[in-house]
Amino acid sequence: MTLEPILEVCHLSKSFGTHQVLRDVNFTVHPGDVTSILGSSGSGKSTLLRCINLLERPTAGQVVIDGQDLLELSAPPLREQRRSIRTIFRPSAPALSPVPAPSSSLPHSSPGSLKFSIPPIRFKLL
Repeated sequence: MTLEPILEVCHLSKSFGTHQVLRDVNFTVHPGDVTSILGSSGSGKSTLLRCINLLERPTAGQVVIDGQDLLELSAPPLREQRRSIRTIFRPSAPALSPVPAPSSSLPHSSPGSLKFSIPPIRFKLL
């Protein structure tokens, strides 16, 4: 059984004047996927995220969430759709560190009493 995508980015491009930042970006995210956007400084990661949630209007392409092209929405339905979009901007160093940050909080308990259940996750690097 194939699940319908929750996000489709199709032929997305973004230019600022004559400077093209994104060119023909395509990817799909399905339920259960964990997708990371990695790249060097200035490669367009933040611009891509800003185009997905339409904080920046793409120059071309489609951003489809749950079957609805966000670029076709008028202001009220777009505001409603944005309520379901969560973008988490994080500094890269802590995110890539294999050591948990000291501020990570787990409930205090005796050793061995914590039980974790982690569902299988598909990773997709763009």
